[in-house]
Formats: sequence, C-alpha cells, structure tokens
Amino acid sequence: MKSYKYFELEGQKYYPKSYLVSIAICSYKSLNQLKSTINSFIDKADNTLDNYEFIINIDFDDIETIDFIKTYNRDSKNISFIVNSGLEGYASLGEFWKDCTNLASGKYIIITPTDCTMQTLNWNRILTQHLTQTKIYFLNYDSVNEDGSVTNVKDLPVPGWVDKSYVGQIGHGYLDFIFPVFPKKLIEIWGFISPHAQIDFWLGDIAKRGSTSPWNVDLYSFIDNILMEFKFSTSTYKYSGHVDRLARGYINSPLCLECISKLCNYKKEEDILGIYNYTITTLK
Repeated sequence: MKSYKYFELEGQKYYPKSYLVSIAICSYKSLNQLKSTINSFIDKADNTLDNYEFIINIDFDDIETIDFIKTYNRDSKNISFIVNSGLEGYASLGEFWKDCTNLASGKYIIITPTDCTMQTLNWNRILTQHLTQTKIYFLNYDSVNEDGSVTNVKDLPVPGWVDKSYVGQIGHGYLDFIFPVFPKKLIEIWGFISPHAQIDFWLGDIAKRGSTSPWNVDLYSFIDNILMEFKFSTSTYKYSGHVDRLARGYINSPLCLECISKLCNYKKEEDILGIYNYTITTLK
C-alpha cells in the first residue's frame, strides 16, 4: 500500500506534464525553511520558461505544513505535495525520495533539502545548456557555517568520520555531491534510484567510481555556474556520520558494481549512436 496521497490545490487538477527538471524536497516540520527554499527557486527562475516543477514530500503529522498547502495559492500550477505515513522517520527517507521520483514529470530530478536556497538568477535557463545527456550533474554550493562565515564546497574539509582512503580513491572531497541532478532514466535503467536514504552519496559514488578504472566512462559533470546556499551545521556533520555507515556498506557491493555497469553500458551505447534523449530546445 502506498504511504502517501496527493493534495490537489484548490481550483487545480494534477495533469502530468513533461518538464526539464523536477525539484524534489523532503520536509519535516520546517515550514519557514520550506517556503524559503521554494520561493528562492521561483524568484530566481526565468519565468518565461515553464520547464520546472516541485514535488514536496511531508509527514502526516506535520499539521502546520499541511494547513499551509491546503491554502497554497500561487499562479504557478507546477507544484505537487505528497503526505507520507511517517514510516520509520529519517530511516525511511529513501522511501520518501522514491515516492518523489516516481511522481516526478521532469526529465531530470534535483534532490534538495529544505535548509538551502537557490542563488543563481535564471538557473532554469542555464540548466537547458547543461542537461543534455544521461549523466549525473552536481550543482555548486556555498556552505553557511554556524559562525556566519561562508565556505564554498571546494574548500570544505573532509569530515573526520569519512574513510580517507576512499576519498583518495574516488578523487573528490566527499561533500561535493550534496545537490545531484540526475536523469529520471536512471530509474528505468536500474529499477530504483537508491538502496538507502543517502541518495546523494549513492549517486556521487556511482558517478565518480564509474568514471575511473576499469569503466572509465564519463558519467558526471559539475555545474559551477549554478550556486546553491546550504546551512551546514555541526549537527549535520555528526548525524551524517551516523547514517553514513549504512551508505558506506554499499561501496563496492555487488549492487553498486551492477548499477555502474548498467549505467556505463547505457551511456556507451548512447555515445556511439549520438542520440541523446534529453536534448532540450529552449523556448521563448
């Protein structure tokens, strides 16, 4: 049995439409942050392009947010809400992301938490220049630290609980894949999107490991000219260290290697044919 239901906004019906990108957000009792995140995307977008939508997943006991979405009224019709049963809380985050990706009508999906905001003007027009292939993209971001200072992701230290040998093997600072943008086609290729709650960790590992030996396939790109701002706290580091242990259990697992092989084979065939199903024509 599904753990959610749709809320149809007053005067609106849910009619599936093809978008360039779906912005998936899981939120728990953080209404002000959720509003800030949604509004930052809308306010910074080039609204001559109707090429993005929101899929918002909230818990059934988040009464304040449920009351808000019942009266939510914007000119935009590109927002859908999922109300989940709560399941096992954060441990079920993977299921909540799965519900979001299944509902998404975008050719690509952005995964984002609620403690962040879009900083780049016309971000959705810029995306039309980047999202052209079956590969995983990662957005640039600044971390707003607890003391008010700002650090770009490229300068963030690797947390002490991260396996340094793993970081050296993959060749990245671990934290640069917090904002993945991935083709929905992955669900068709794999049959799922992530085996655990840390979908960003999973996609980052797949993309970067598949780009090294023995596969050596170009599976990912960074989009440096789209900047997010992320409030990264000490508690985030500590809790991420706890849930990271589950995610690390999948590194080099048979499932991980199988998914890399499937994506690499698909990408090689796509490159040979020179046919990219995700080429977007920018409309004015």
